[in-house]
Order: sequence, then C-alpha cells, then structure tokens
Amino acid sequence: MRVADSVTSGTVSANLNRSFGRIHKFQTQLSSGTLIQNASDDPQGAAKSLILRSNIRNVEQYQRNINDGLGHMDFADSVLNDLVSAVTEVRGIAIQGASDTVNAQDREILAKQVNEVLEFSLGLSHSKFRGEFVFAGTETSEIPYEPARDAAGSITSVGRTLRHSVGFTDSTTAVGTLQSLPTPPAGNVTIGNQVVAIDLATDSLTDIKTKIDAAAPTGVSVTIDETILNGASVFRLKINGTSTAVDDNNVLARLGIDNIDTTNGIFRAVDDNIKVQLNVAGQDVFEGAQNPFTALITLRDSLINDDKEGIRRSITDLEAARSHISDARGVLGARTNRVELARGLLERFEVELAETLSNTEDVDLAETVMNLQREQSAFQAALITGQTVNQPTLMDFLG
Repeated sequence: MRVADSVTSGTVSANLNRSFGRIHKFQTQLSSGTLIQNASDDPQGAAKSLILRSNIRNVEQYQRNINDGLGHMDFADSVLNDLVSAVTEVRGIAIQGASDTVNAQDREILAKQVNEVLEFSLGLSHSKFRGEFVFAGTETSEIPYEPARDAAGSITSVGRTLRHSVGFTDSTTAVGTLQSLPTPPAGNVTIGNQVVAIDLATDSLTDIKTKIDAAAPTGVSVTIDETILNGASVFRLKINGTSTAVDDNNVLARLGIDNIDTTNGIFRAVDDNIKVQLNVAGQDVFEGAQNPFTALITLRDSLINDDKEGIRRSITDLEAARSHISDARGVLGARTNRVELARGLLERFEVELAETLSNTEDVDLAETVMNLQREQSAFQAALITGQTVNQPTLMDFLG
C-alpha cells in the first residue's frame, strides 16, 4: 500500500511540533522553577497550590499581628515596670516620713518628692505606643486621664478624661437646631467646682464655651477644635482640666461629652479563631479604691500637713496600689507568653507549608534537564528524518 506524500509530511510536521512543544515546556519549567504554569498542566496540583499559598499568606498576617502585638505588650510592660518602681520608691519615702525623727520641715521636702512622682505617674498614664494611648482602652486617640489642679497648679484628683463633643458643622447655631431636637434638654451642669446653666435650645458651642469661661472653674479650660472633613469644617467642644462633670439632665451627654471608657480590650488574631488581648486596661492599673494616684495624693497632703497617722495609712495604700499594678503586669506577662508560643507554632507551620508547596510546584532540576536533553536529541533526529521525506524529484521519475 502506497502512503501519500502529504500524509508522511503531515505526520512528520505534527511530530516535530509536539516535540518542540515539549522542549518549550521543559525550558519554561527550568526558567521559572515551577512545574505548574497553567491550571491545565496539573489541575489537582494547581488547586492544592492555591490552598497552600492562601494558608501561607494567612500565617504571614498572623505573624505580623503577633509582632505588632508583642511590641505593644512589651511597651506596656516597660511602663508598668516604671510605675511599680516609682510606687516602691515612694513607699520608702512614706516610711521615712512616718518616722518620729523627721520634723515638719523635712516632711515638706519629702512631699515635694512625692509630688514629682505623682506628676511622673500621670505622665506614665498618658504613655503612647505608635501614636496611640496605651491605657485608654479602645479610645486610643483620647488622653485617658485628666488631673484636676488647685490654684497653685498641684494635682488634687485624677479621673477619666472627658471626651470631645460630637462634630458640628457650625459653632454659632444652637445645638438643638443643629441636631434637629424637638425638645432640646436644658439644665445646670457642674463642671469642676462651678455650676453652669446650659440650654441646648438656645446655646451654640460658642455660647457654651463662653458660659464655662465666665464661670471660671478652677484649672478648667474650654476649646473649640476645628478640623476639615471632606472639605468642610467640623467643630468639637473640649473641656480640659477636669474629669468630672455632673450632668443631671444629660445636657453634655447629648453633646457626646462623657468620660472615656478605659475598660475595653484591644485584641489581635494570632491564629484561626484565636484572639489575644494586647492592652492593659487603664481601669486595672489607675482606678479603684486604692490606685496610685489617690495613694500618692494622700501621702503628699499628709506630709504637707505633718499628719503622721495619715502617712502611716498611706503606706498600706501604696502597698495595695503596687500589688494592683503587679497583678495587671502578671496577667500581661501570661498573655505575652501565650503570644510568643503562638509565634513559635506559626513559624514551624510556615516551614511545613513552604516545604509542601515546594514539593507540589518546584521542578526537579536534574530530571528536567535530562528530559530536555532527551527531547532535544529526539527533535534533532526528527529533523534529520524529515529531510528524507519527499526526496524524489521529476527527474527521478523520468530516469
């Protein structure tokens, strides 16, 4: 049976194309280092590869969360360590001040030292990590604690800071009108040591500021902060210098002015369905019946007043405050250990995922080089064979 020349040449050409395609495949694998260029190369392997890469990205994000969280926790621990050291130092001052060998003048000098530690402790409560207040719960843009001061500038008490008001588009229009209130509240509001009458039906932010300024509560100042949002001005009222505002008819509450919440936790995901609290709530350190602020203020005033009994009582308060801080630090340390353990597990898991991905995608260089060389040899042989196809010419037939 005679085979047509066109069939022979077509077969040779098709075989050459297939051989060249295999050469291209092996060259691409060698240059890219991966077996799978398209999902059609290995559908099952491609699906497995996508899942593995997704898992690796998740692990990398968890590791970023952990690194950020550990930075936050280490910083908080450092602040608490400084606070414990300060309280311990002051306890020594209290023991010295309670001694019968110390006179009133000496106690006044000791009181000045205690006052400096009080200011230092207040500064610690305002500590910021990467621009955010550490002890303000989730309200990290607000200073967590506000001191009330006497005419001489000495701290008389410390409490949670009052928030800014909600934003308003105008500072001169009555608040009730801006909020479209059918019956705007009115009432007497005690700010610091002064009572101020506020009526939201008629009072604007500017009016409220003017009234508080006129009442002149000790150590209190009021500002109207203006920011630009989407090209428009936004005005917020801020009361500084006091943490207390008795608001019987919810007048200030209607403005959004209230004590910030220092109790909320900040959480980070460290693994699937696992979250760990990073922050130490300010409430756990600076608040409560026996907190460092109250203990320091009591000791300072007792030293100034030459009150030996009050000084002795403050020793107990300082010890309780130190225990309070140490407990919070211990809880933070336990959380830190948990996060570090999670980081170690993720690092091992990432290595295992990378190894599995490599086994799924990566080429065997030696095998691929051998396959390429074998295919190139076959291709060259096919070319030589193809040259002998259709060799007869018209002269061969005539001969």
